[in-house]
Amino acid sequence: LSFWWHYDWPEDIQRRACLSNNQSGQKIPIEVLRMAGIILNFAAAIVACHKDGTSLDAFPMLANDCNGTSACNWVNFNCKTNMLGRALGRIYVGMLMSTKLGIQASLVSSVENEIAAEVSQSQGKDGVYEYSRIHTNYPALSCCRLFQPSDTLLGMILGVLRTNVSQCPLTVAKLKPTALGSITSLDM
Repeated sequence: LSFWWHYDWPEDIQRRACLSNNQSGQKIPIEVLRMAGIILNFAAAIVACHKDGTSLDAFPMLANDCNGTSACNWVNFNCKTNMLGRALGRIYVGMLMSTKLGIQASLVSSVENEIAAEVSQSQGKDGVYEYSRIHTNYPALSCCRLFQPSDTLLGMILGVLRTNVSQCPLTVAKLKPTALGSITSLDM
């Protein structure tokens, strides 16, 4: 599909992110953020297929590598073990209802996920993302386009993360691919 994306979670979300010990219920488990990332990636695939005019009549499957067991399981089976996961699941189900594109998540180790690790650490000292470093280290990405999630999609996801309020899947299913984001070439 020749795209990649990067999104910096807002400061309030970053402050609440945690690996464990969410007894207060105020923290956001990292698995939830990984699930949100899978939703963003699925949206990018839907937008790329739409932009490229890819026929989805054969019901293709997006192979989505995940570096978290829980997020991988949530995508493939269910996301009922966490209230935020359930709310994100409603967005995810709505997106599944809107397209013939399927998704299958599989686990990949952090060691094997070298490019994603590099992308997540490519922020410069001034907080500006250093795209040129990625393209230098991974020339295969230089021909890829950049996915930019829409304010609508980000608003739905951030609404879940901030307030545990999610859209009805039927509302999400009515969104056109162009309402999910855009795919643009990256001018360096």
